Amino acid sequence: MDNYYKILGVPLQASQQEIRERFRFLANAYHPDKFSSASHKENAEEEFKKINQAYQVLSVPAKRAEYDRRLGLVRSTASPQHNPPQNPKPAGQPAVDIYALGRSFVRTVVFMLLFYIAINVVLRMGVSGLILVLILAGLIYTKYFWK
Repeated sequence: MDNYYKILGVPLQASQQEIRERFRFLANAYHPDKFSSASHKENAEEEFKKINQAYQVLSVPAKRAEYDRRLGLVRSTASPQHNPPQNPKPAGQPAVDIYALGRSFVRTVVFMLLFYIAINVVLRMGVSGLILVLILAGLIYTKYFWK
């Protein structure tokens, strides 16, 4: 039987809020729709299922108590503030999100390219070129960068 506390990376004394926050973080990190290759997607699906199963048990106090009894785990009554801080990244995850860095780089390059084009249009067309560039920049920004 899997140790759901280890899967979620929470201590035995974790509060419901800590479990919920950790689940949301891990579910976001391992969601299969975030991966494009088939092998990564399959691995993410397996991890996502484990994370979901662990949360289904630990998020309901009655199920959690039954799970603790079956494993013979005894939770201490110490308050969660006395626990050492948990690592916010799941085991096996890189310290830096390389995909976020790539997206930032692409956005920066696209912005610089658009700025270069805008300057040339404004210099050649004057005020009407400026208005055209501002309208196009607004459209591009709302379509690709607005969140």
